[in-house]
Amino acid sequence: MKNDSLFLSAANHEETIDHFTRVAKNYEYTRRVPVAESVEIYPIKYYGAIQTGIHQFCRLENKVLINCGTFKLVNIWKQTPDGWKISRVASYGY
Repeated sequence: MKNDSLFLSAANHEETIDHFTRVAKNYEYTRRVPVAESVEIYPIKYYGAIQTGIHQFCRLENKVLINCGTFKLVNIWKQTPDGWKISRVASYGY
């Protein structure tokens, strides 16, 4: 949860997030706030963990939040020698 919070803080403020994961060049900055009581984490033996939950999600366009809603999320975390890295992110239920 600490790494997820650091990742979201960087992404929500349009800072570099390469420290956590490689991001496509066309990454669209968003604002995502997890609903803390909805978060569940499941270990994946020999790999890392799956994080599921609900988040409030908005797209940031011209410094204005648009298309806000509450949706489901899945983050797949990989434990590496350098620490935890997000390997996949999915937001669904739009």
